Amino acid sequence: MKLSAESHPARGAAPEPQTSHVYVDKTGQRSDSSGRVSFSYGLRIQPEGGPAFFRNTVITLEQTAGGWRVVAFFESDVQKN
Repeated sequence: MKLSAESHPARGAAPEPQTSHVYVDKTGQRSDSSGRVSFSYGLRIQPEGGPAFFRNTVITLEQTAGGWRVVAFFESDVQKN
């Protein structure tokens, strides 16, 4: 058996991932009577070599004996004109 020093991608291998830049803007924060805290963020995701796209996210946290834990995560598309 002869081993080759060259490296070739396997057939059917996934292409190399592209680099993306994510820009985050905190858009809100609120608490409810149960002690949960929700944070809202606007995201602009700029993939290398492609058009930017936008997402809104809401992350809800709850305080436990060991610290904070995520109890809900929502994400939605944003249409920019």
